[in-house]
Amino acid sequence: MQVVIDVEGYWPMNFRSSVRLIPLLFIFLSVSSYGIVLPGCDIVMGHSAGSGVHWESAILTGAEVTTEAEIHRIAGIALAPGPLNTEVQEYLASMGGLRAIRTNPKLWDIYLRLYDGITPFSPDYQELIQFADLNLPQSGKIADIGGGTGPFSAWLLLRARNREIHTIDMSPAGLALAREKMERVAASLGEPLPSFDIMELNLLNFTGNELTGLSGAVMNNVLYNIPLEAQLEAMKKLRAMMLAGATLIVADPNGDVVTKELLEKSAKDVAIGAVKNGSTPSDFDIALGIYINVEILRGGIPPFRPAADLENLFREAGFKVKKRIVNSFYFGLLTVLVLEA
Repeated sequence: MQVVIDVEGYWPMNFRSSVRLIPLLFIFLSVSSYGIVLPGCDIVMGHSAGSGVHWESAILTGAEVTTEAEIHRIAGIALAPGPLNTEVQEYLASMGGLRAIRTNPKLWDIYLRLYDGITPFSPDYQELIQFADLNLPQSGKIADIGGGTGPFSAWLLLRARNREIHTIDMSPAGLALAREKMERVAASLGEPLPSFDIMELNLLNFTGNELTGLSGAVMNNVLYNIPLEAQLEAMKKLRAMMLAGATLIVADPNGDVVTKELLEKSAKDVAIGAVKNGSTPSDFDIALGIYINVEILRGGIPPFRPAADLENLFREAGFKVKKRIVNSFYFGLLTVLVLEA
């Protein structure tokens, strides 16, 4: 059961029952309704067919993965001690290791290429986009903070052409894919062409002057990549860029509920849902994507804030909490906040 808390009155209401999954570090998404996609998925995603990440493996062949059984098999040998597990670890170590993912654009580029071939095809990822679309203004400047390869940005523009979308991320490769999506959407909408912008920026370097007059913003599984001690200052700077009354949507892993078992199940189910919805990942995409997500998250590299703590952070940063949603979106692993600047 999804629980929505209207924070002004603190009263829960039944929203909807379903099975969910999380896109932690952006890949964990689930399978509540296979085969259902947002209108315009073909425009947003184009002809995405896996990540384009190449890896010399003595075990995997680069074959396309099309069955649930094969996803479970690859995930099992990628996570368990053995030759494939060792290969993945050695490959990531050559990129600087997982602990460098916050600051190493090269490693982040690899991750985002994996992400783009799987995550946006998930029904539950698209459901979160629908939620953001319904809660954000239909016009004005909207920032996609940590927007990665741009699926949120592109769908938000497609669903309201009067939005001026600004996609911010530190990955050049991710932003190149975001630009492709935005250009496809703009072309599909026709004249007059809608406005969008792509900005390369590490959120740790926020000054508060990058944008002004934001009517809305979204941060989907981004905050936990900022060190805890730097989060408050970064969110104060974001608040300074927003108009009074502007809306911020935040989705972040809920430290109250994240477990190793749930993370492993989520990592497998996201791939299953994406394949059933049109994604065509290779066996390497599955192995590396699942390993990165599970090992980073269960290894405690980013500590996750409990739901109440996340809410308090944004209050201290100058936001008013309008809604807090738990026990929903991605097997209930996310806290989703609707905030007012």
